[in-house]
Amino acid sequence: MVYDVVLRQAALVKRQLRSTDELDVKKDIPILGTLGLLSEAYDRCSEVCAEYAKTFYLGTMLMTPERRKAIWAIYVWCRRTDELVDGPNASHITPAALDRWEDRLEDVFSGRPFDMLDAA
Repeated sequence: MVYDVVLRQAALVKRQLRSTDELDVKKDIPILGTLGLLSEAYDRCSEVCAEYAKTFYLGTMLMTPERRKAIWAIYVWCRRTDELVDGPNASHITPAALDRWEDRLEDVFSGRPFDMLDAA
């Protein structure tokens, strides 16, 4: 079941990448209403990455600031997904919850974030 969810997410990403000529890193746009909130979201992504992936985080310091923020945001999405299926509450995650998570990813790609970390 988890394998199927991962395959569906990968297919969604592949479709998204095919639909654009090039992959642009998002600029700080006021998705949440103010640039301050988006900046706070990126800061939180940075903190999560630094806490849980120290070496990976250090590697991102060699990137441009825009790319660094994008990588942190992707890492946080992947980390949250991993917690769903491998975390302490994984045994309580239902197929419906995984379907909602997939819908949430589609919403992110459509510019409709659920929370500040999704907005990053």
